[in-house]
Amino acid sequence: MGWSIAALYAQNKPSLRGELEAHPILGPALHHLRADRRLGPAGERPPWPAEGMLAVPGFGPPDHDRIGVEVPWDALIGPPLRITFPADAALLGAAFPASSRPPAPTLRALKDLSLRSRSPVILYLCEMWGGDIDLEVAWVPGWVSGEPDRVLWHTGEGPLQAIAAARPRPLGRDVLGAALEYLRVRMPSPYFLPHTRGFPWERSRVHPRAGAGDDAPPRELPAARAASLYRRVEEGDLEGAVRLLEAGADPRAYHHTTPLEVAAGRGDAAMLRLLLAHGADPAPPVHLTALHAAADVACAELLLAAGVPVDGDPRFYGPLVAAASAGRDAVARLLVDRGASVEPAEHPRSVWFAACEGGLGWLAEALLARGVPVDARRHDDGPTGLEVAAGAGRADLAALLTQRGAALDARTMVAACEGGLGWLVLLHLDRGVAVGASRFGQDGLTAAIRGGHGEVVCVLLDAGADPDAIWIHRTMLHLAAESGSPAVVELLLDRSRDPAAALEARDHLGWTPLFHAAWNGDAAVAALLLRRGAAIDVTDSGGRRLVDVAQKKGLDLAALQPAPAAVD
Repeated sequence: MGWSIAALYAQNKPSLRGELEAHPILGPALHHLRADRRLGPAGERPPWPAEGMLAVPGFGPPDHDRIGVEVPWDALIGPPLRITFPADAALLGAAFPASSRPPAPTLRALKDLSLRSRSPVILYLCEMWGGDIDLEVAWVPGWVSGEPDRVLWHTGEGPLQAIAAARPRPLGRDVLGAALEYLRVRMPSPYFLPHTRGFPWERSRVHPRAGAGDDAPPRELPAARAASLYRRVEEGDLEGAVRLLEAGADPRAYHHTTPLEVAAGRGDAAMLRLLLAHGADPAPPVHLTALHAAADVACAELLLAAGVPVDGDPRFYGPLVAAASAGRDAVARLLVDRGASVEPAEHPRSVWFAACEGGLGWLAEALLARGVPVDARRHDDGPTGLEVAAGAGRADLAALLTQRGAALDARTMVAACEGGLGWLVLLHLDRGVAVGASRFGQDGLTAAIRGGHGEVVCVLLDAGADPDAIWIHRTMLHLAAESGSPAVVELLLDRSRDPAAALEARDHLGWTPLFHAAWNGDAAVAALLLRRGAAIDVTDSGGRRLVDVAQKKGLDLAALQPAPAAVD
């Protein structure tokens, strides 16, 4: 399981605190960690400065999906100061990728704050997976004239420190502890309570958010969002992007996804031209480029003209695979016309399987003509092209493959149910595939119900599938209520051997089907279940009342109940 945190830390000096509190972007996100608070393990109290410490949690990459970002780090643009943070790949090594570094304008802004307050403002980033550190790094700008800019980071070789162009040297302790020492905080151990999931950050916010409790999740601040180049590109705000780029925003330094990729994925050719004109790198040394994301021909042509290789990095799947799997027909045709290579059919991300997934019949036919076997598998026990196409609901391509003799079996049967292809399900049944055929522990009826495919559910029930079957502690009606299809719910109740029992059946949480509809805030399914007789006065195995769950999701179950029949 992944866990990440990114934050700014600084000394609580009056001059710096006043500046941060008044800052239009950092001020609303500023927190004061007081000296009287326990921030380490029970019984451990680090020797905090009496004034405590300032923090801006959620200051991190705008494109990082594991960090609750309040202030995207590209929302800060500093003056043209000289910074000497080590950036040489040979010096820092592959364990510290360039994509994990903040934009240079952000580092200049932190340097400027540090120099003006004569106190370090530290940027800290940590990424973990399964309890192991993937990356831990702290940027410590020099805060007085002559003080160097430092990078402290953790790799497989242990914690290291680099200054300017000097060779890295080992740190005497963990990265966080070493970084906080610059703020006069000596941590007895690496354990830091603010970096745990349940830490009540809201209690320490200098300017509390109205109505926010201690466990309120981070929410990106409007002023920070407006000052982030990434967000301006994401929202298609060309005027805002021009303003930020002219102020010094750097379109090159981003974490996982660049603004150029975002613009290409949105099909925003005007934004793409703007970013390229301001120095965005069309072909950075990463395995996915903006060409992989190109949503239309105009963007793809701009990127090819800017020098993006038509095949991308040969070690990874190419832009043609990305376009074909997403069904971007015109882009795929352009790339083929420009000479994009076709990978062997055995490759897990080959053009063949991408064409099947995206439903590009012309490309699949071209590959069949080149000798790709119609039943080629993605790997030894992987899916065939028909399984991929059927599961994605690509009816025309599935028809083409069956006409070319693709094998029909239990796996392709369940894939057809998953993709809602009723005609293909009937063809499997006509060829003798059992109605209860399963794929990876899931049969066709379960797949069809979860996908909300009423036509397929009807076909399977007519062929003898059990409407009252149980799958992983849940009945078919539980699954239908969860999937949100009133037609499937109605069909299962009509075919059930005991509709009243089906309505009140409990799953492993003690939930009835109505609980699932309420949890999803699904008024249509909830109203249908109530009309068919589902009970409201129900409590689950954890003691939660159904009406309370519904209320939290904005549903008034009493109001959804049918009016009692008039008495003559």
